[in-house]
Amino acid sequence: MLKDGRATIFADDLTGACDVSLPFHSAGLSCFVSIGAPVLGQPWANVCIIDMETRNLNPQDAYGQTFVHTQRLKLDRGYLAYLKMDSTWQGNVGSELKAIHDNRIVDLAIVAPAFPKMGRSVFNGQLLIRGKSDSQLLQEKLRHQGIERLSHITTRQLEMTIEELLELVIDLHTQGINTITCDATSDEELSTIALLIEKLTTIYGLSVLPVGSAGLAEHISGNQSDSDTSRMVIVPSPVIAIIGSENSVTHDQLDVALRDELLDELDGNRDGMRICQLRSHSGKHSVIKMTWEPQMESALAEAMGSWMTSSDFILFCSGGDTAKRVCEIAQAQGVHVLDQVAPGIAAGTIYGGMLNGIQLITKAGGFGPRDTISRILQSFNNRMVA
Repeated sequence: MLKDGRATIFADDLTGACDVSLPFHSAGLSCFVSIGAPVLGQPWANVCIIDMETRNLNPQDAYGQTFVHTQRLKLDRGYLAYLKMDSTWQGNVGSELKAIHDNRIVDLAIVAPAFPKMGRSVFNGQLLIRGKSDSQLLQEKLRHQGIERLSHITTRQLEMTIEELLELVIDLHTQGINTITCDATSDEELSTIALLIEKLTTIYGLSVLPVGSAGLAEHISGNQSDSDTSRMVIVPSPVIAIIGSENSVTHDQLDVALRDELLDELDGNRDGMRICQLRSHSGKHSVIKMTWEPQMESALAEAMGSWMTSSDFILFCSGGDTAKRVCEIAQAQGVHVLDQVAPGIAAGTIYGGMLNGIQLITKAGGFGPRDTISRILQSFNNRMVA
């Protein structure tokens, strides 16, 4: 359903922008994440992912930001636009969707946040995270942020033939419905939703906006297979990890890596930053926990001035806010997505600014099992030795 293999994706934070690109990259499409609105001179890519940075804004500001980012978007037949949302419903997806509807660029939005591989599903209109629900229906969440003409497709309805499902949706659209939420408890059901979106676009000529996590994106892209991380493109190098996320998942992962003696924690001052670079020259991994005090930001900015002369390390950022702040300090314009170092964890090279060309790994703060960081570092160690 990609016209000439081209798509524009809107994401609410930098790690989400990077991870949603992975299925498209695995399908053989070039992907570039633009930090903020694309500017003249940025690299061309099949898939442009725009980091709108709306995750932590209030709903009104998220609406305004999205309205500006999407107002020039024109969807001709077969061109894909995708609104990436968090699979646990963090952020302002309702406000973002309202801005897109108010821009009058889509006929219909299909909302499917499920990501079954990661334990996130939707059943009877409720989002379940590892089987537990917050008891609020998806439609209630959207109505709270201004979406009104709503309907829902259940798991039972997804068992209908595609012809019956198309008839159902066209009837709803004729009644004035412009947003449909969907149950999905399996990848098979996500695949049915992706097929429905494709048929609505190619047969009926509707401009349909898929709204979902990386789970739906896998099926929209046409690539549902996990990437072979044993054949990574990224050059194995010592890691300098910048951890600013307060999420307990990231801190558990870091504790495991420290316990396994795969990296050392250093102070976030000038000496600590300098030692990080010295350790990278000797093939050792380091981590700095950032509290984003002015002195630490200043030390990081100063360190980047010396890091830019070296390309023998990989920058690792956990948490969308952390990745964005690091890129802002480095004056980066975007990220070329080149690889997947673990399921759902993107790697690429920084474009523009002080760290142009430096390899970067981004991980959402709450994402991955406890040994995620350890496994990534160990794989780099094994490849560096080889």
